[in-house]
Amino acid sequence: MVDLNNLSLSEILEKSRDFITQGDYQSAYQLCQKALELSNRDPIAIELSAVVEMELGLLEEAKQKFLYLVENNNNNNNENEYVNYDLFCNLAQLSMGKESMQYYRSALGLLLNNIDKVQDSSIKLIMEQNLVDVVVSLVELYMTDLVDEADAEQQCEQYLKDGLSLFPKSPELLQTLASVRISQERNPEAMECLRNSMQHWLNNENVHPPAYEMRISLIRLLIELNMLEEAIQVGSGLERENEQDYELWYLLGLVSFLMAEQLANQGDAQLLEDVVKESYICFEKMMRFASIMEDEDKDAEMMQSGEEMRLKLLVEFPYLEGVTIPGSDDEFEGGEGGDMEWTDASDE
Repeated sequence: MVDLNNLSLSEILEKSRDFITQGDYQSAYQLCQKALELSNRDPIAIELSAVVEMELGLLEEAKQKFLYLVENNNNNNNENEYVNYDLFCNLAQLSMGKESMQYYRSALGLLLNNIDKVQDSSIKLIMEQNLVDVVVSLVELYMTDLVDEADAEQQCEQYLKDGLSLFPKSPELLQTLASVRISQERNPEAMECLRNSMQHWLNNENVHPPAYEMRISLIRLLIELNMLEEAIQVGSGLERENEQDYELWYLLGLVSFLMAEQLANQGDAQLLEDVVKESYICFEKMMRFASIMEDEDKDAEMMQSGEEMRLKLLVEFPYLEGVTIPGSDDEFEGGEGGDMEWTDASDE
């Protein structure tokens, strides 16, 4: 551990940031505690400590620190007031229902009021993405915690309309609109939203794709809309980023399982066999990668669903017993393994 006795407050905070970047939140927490001992009113020390506490699950402690900063307007450690929107976003994540909604609205107001004042293009880009994230969070809140509010659907529509008027090509906003359309049973419009979303980044190396978790959610929407070939395309990109994600293997196994059901009566025995093998391999990888995780980190319902489909495949296609799973045993212990080659039905 770092010797803190000879470090200044700014040096302690800088080292704390380094630990946060590395994901070492316990070490960051110890440094933040030392920083607060030196200056318990320093806004940077308070905010960093709250961020670390969020990561460590000390949610009430984190919330109280963020509230202190908001109530005392004490976070102007930069000359630009727009940094305050982060505080409201964090408070929103630590709250529920209408309280969360009010914090998100405060963050949205700060972003809208300050985004055009920013001259630094890199900071402005970050703020634009944060604005999109806040709009998505508000819509999701009205689709979950606040779904019983009389104006929930109207609020979703208005936030998305306003967001898309500013960022018409935003894949996150278009994907969220698709989710709303699915809830309204307007599936053709939802499919069009997803196509518009993906056309800007899928198979385009010059465009940064949406966040990993957003693309996981996208696969789920594509499955719900029976856009299975598109789901495989998105999943293949995610596999290159994190081939040890058991949830990804579950979703890819489900996609191929559904494709196999559709191919069963089409007479193409070879294509059916290829798709069945892909599904089985995915579920095997799901099981193996999940086996190295703690039980509390796994979705039990997802695991049960994947295992049921895997067993059903074995019953219906006994030849799967002899299928070799790509990748060595080291791959399932955290090492590197071979990539799986997909058979896209659209190529046949």
